[in-house]
Amino acid sequence: MEYPGREGVPNTPPVGCLTPMQFRSLTRLVPLLCVLFWAPLWACGGDESTGRNGVVGTGSTEASGGTGSQQSGVGGGETGGVADDATVPDAKLEPCGGTCPPATPICNEEVDSCVQCLADADCTEASGGRFCVDNACVQCRSSADCTDPAAAHCDEDLHTCVGCQVSTDCEGVAVDGVGLAVCDPGDGRCVQCTGADYSACGVADDGETPLVCNSLERVCSSEKLGGTIRCYVCVSDAACADGLRCVRERFEGVPLDYVCLEAIGVEGVADSCEQRPYLVEQTARTSIDGVVVDVCTLGTATCLARRHFERQECTGEQGSGSCGEPELDDAVCRAGSATSSTGFACSLKCGTSANCPVGFACDFEAAAPACMLEYGSCIDDLDCDSGKVCDDSNRCVVAS
Repeated sequence: MEYPGREGVPNTPPVGCLTPMQFRSLTRLVPLLCVLFWAPLWACGGDESTGRNGVVGTGSTEASGGTGSQQSGVGGGETGGVADDATVPDAKLEPCGGTCPPATPICNEEVDSCVQCLADADCTEASGGRFCVDNACVQCRSSADCTDPAAAHCDEDLHTCVGCQVSTDCEGVAVDGVGLAVCDPGDGRCVQCTGADYSACGVADDGETPLVCNSLERVCSSEKLGGTIRCYVCVSDAACADGLRCVRERFEGVPLDYVCLEAIGVEGVADSCEQRPYLVEQTARTSIDGVVVDVCTLGTATCLARRHFERQECTGEQGSGSCGEPELDDAVCRAGSATSSTGFACSLKCGTSANCPVGFACDFEAAAPACMLEYGSCIDDLDCDSGKVCDDSNRCVVAS
């Protein structure tokens, strides 16, 4: 075939055109390029039985396949392509087929699974508990398994020991041989006793009067039921005499001992503070056993000063530090005691005779105002009972 040619190059095809020989060569390459490109893709769709005699099998029979022969067909051969459902050699995948990890070191052969335990003997405290439940080491099955006073109840859902809920949780709990059979619901701890439950404390030497619990320590005491009188130190509400509650004393903002004080409004007690020298009402006080009450207390002195009154000897008016609370201004060492070997005894600081016990007057004209130590003493007629007057010797006498 002849072409017009380009200038200076005769009989050449136009730019971009192939000669007949080039075209024939290209047509021979096209089938081979197609086979090389598509053969791997077709091979992935077969299985072990396909592609024996052809380029790529169809997955139906051993003889099926594309073009070619057993010897020369592209993609042929004994096995053909890899099928979607190709099988692989069996492998042991279950945990017990290998080594169980430290956290679950035992093989449960029934389910072929690694577990923490099969029996109680497999468990220790370090592994989470001494008991095997559902192949796990736990603290307890029942409250009988919990012996720690602070955690004597078994939570049967979690199988862990928690604080007690009722006293039956504390059965068998003891420390140093002392039974702790009472549950204190306040903090869920097993204790020897509480202010309300002192049955474990036995009775006094008389064989009848119960001994009560020290509510702060939650151990039995030697105090008798109802044996503590007003303004004396107490260990529980039950220790106080009828009508009294065990309340922490406060004087000038300073907290002191727990003492028995009259509780306003309880059975047998008036609705107001009427008895000298306990004329000051303190409201909403919480007792040692958690009871909220209004109480009657002293105004110008402390209960310790009241206990020292008349009974505690001292060594002179400058020695008031031996009377009452050491760091508080609540008592005075005063002359005039008829029972003291030194002639001096402790007295209550006062502002009026109402701050003194019945039968004693306040010497508010003294340099250190204090209650006079002589029973029946007075400063004026107001200190005396009806029908009596205060004479020149500061004694209440029958009016003439």
